[in-house]
Amino acid sequence: MTSFNIAPIDASFGAVVTGIRLATVDDECWHELHQAWLEHALLIFPGQHLSRDEQISFARRFGPLEFDMAAISNVRSDGTLRIEADNDDVVKILKGNMGWHADSTYMSVQAKGAVFSAEVVPAAGGQTGFADMRSAYDALDDGLRAKVETLAAHHSLHYSQAKLGHQPEAGSAYSGYGFHPGPVPLRPLVKTHPETGRKSLLIGRHAHNIPGLDPGESERLLDELVDFACQAPRVYHHPWEAGDVVIWDNRCLLHRATPWDMTQPRVMWHSRIAGDPVAEASLNCKRLRPVVEAPASALAGAQRVDGADVGEVSLAVGHDRSLVSQRSSCGASVDQVRTLRPASAVRLRLRSAPTSGERRRAARMPPFVGGAPVMVWLTAARSTLASGPSSARRRASERMSSRSTPSPCTSNRIKPRSLSLVR
Repeated sequence: MTSFNIAPIDASFGAVVTGIRLATVDDECWHELHQAWLEHALLIFPGQHLSRDEQISFARRFGPLEFDMAAISNVRSDGTLRIEADNDDVVKILKGNMGWHADSTYMSVQAKGAVFSAEVVPAAGGQTGFADMRSAYDALDDGLRAKVETLAAHHSLHYSQAKLGHQPEAGSAYSGYGFHPGPVPLRPLVKTHPETGRKSLLIGRHAHNIPGLDPGESERLLDELVDFACQAPRVYHHPWEAGDVVIWDNRCLLHRATPWDMTQPRVMWHSRIAGDPVAEASLNCKRLRPVVEAPASALAGAQRVDGADVGEVSLAVGHDRSLVSQRSSCGASVDQVRTLRPASAVRLRLRSAPTSGERRRAARMPPFVGGAPVMVWLTAARSTLASGPSSARRRASERMSSRSTPSPCTSNRIKPRSLSLVR
C-alpha cells in the first residue's frame, strides 16, 4: 500500500501520481516513488508548483545532477519573446528538441533522467512527448532484434542540429552546451537498464553513423527504428498545465517537444540527473579519468554562493573533458564554482594518477586558471601534490584568474528565463 495514489496512463508506460507533495516527501515515500519510477519510467505530478530549491532538492533524491536547473523557454531575461522568425541559436535548439531524443547521449556519460516542470504554458501546443523504448525493443521481430543487438551508433548534437541547418555561432544567446569538441560517443543500439535489467532501444535524433554500415544504410535503419518505436501504444504526449512536474527515466524513454505559437511564452524548468559514470559511459569512453577533490580549506575566503559557504567540490571528467559528475558539500554547482576566485594556495588530491599526456598539459597551465576550474582537475592536482604552488606559479595563477577564460566543459551558465538548454 503506497502513501500516494498512482494511476497508469493509456500507454505501455507512465503513471499520474496524486495525493503527494513533492516538496515534503520523506524517505519512505521517496523509496516508493523510486520503485514506481523504475516500473513506469514516467511519473506525472499535477499541480505541484515547486520553487527552484524544491525542484532541485527533489531531483537530487535520484542522484547527482548533471546540472541543477535550466530554463527551456522562448522568454528572454528582459521578458521579451524569442519568436520563430528570429531563428537565432536558441530558437534553433528549441526546434531541434522537437525531434525524438534521449538526453546527453552526445556526452561521455548519458543522463539518468530529468525532473521537468511547467511555469508558463501556451494556450495550445507545447506538449512534451515520451516514447517507451522498452516496449519498442520487445515488439521487434526476431530478425531485426538479432540485428540491432550487434550494432552501435555515434551520438552528436553537432550532427543532429546540422541536419536542421544549425551551425552554432560564437557569442550567441545559447550557452553552447553539448557542442563540445572531441571524440563522438559510440553507444549500442540496445541498452540494458542498470537497475531493472530490461532491454530497450537507444536511438533518436543524435544517433548516426553505425560502424559497419554505409551512411545511407545507417540513416535508413535508424529512421525506420524511430518510426516503428514511436507510435501507439508506446507514446504519450503530456498536455501541460502550470505547476505540473514530471520525472522520466532517460535510460529507457525518448522524448520531444511539440510546436507552439512562439508569439506566446512557454517557460519550463529542467533539472538533469547525471548518469552513472560506469553504466552510462559510451563504448569509446575511457571510463573515468581523474577525480579531483578540493577541500573546504582550498576555497577559504571564496565568495559565497546562494547564501552558503563553498565547501568540498568533487568533479569527474570524461576523456573528452566533458563533465561526468559533480558533488559538493554545499550544493554549489560547477557553474557556480567556476565564477569563484579561490585562495592562491590550493591543494587538490588526485584519486588516480594522470596519464603522461595529462602531466604535460598540467605542466603548461597554472593552477586554477581564472574562470575554468573544471580544466584545473589536470593542473592543480599535478602541481600542488607537494607543498603548494611556488611564488612564480602563484603569480601566474593570479594573473590568469583576472581573465575571463571560458571552459569548454562549463559553458552551460544558467540564467533564469534567458536561455534554453538541450533537452
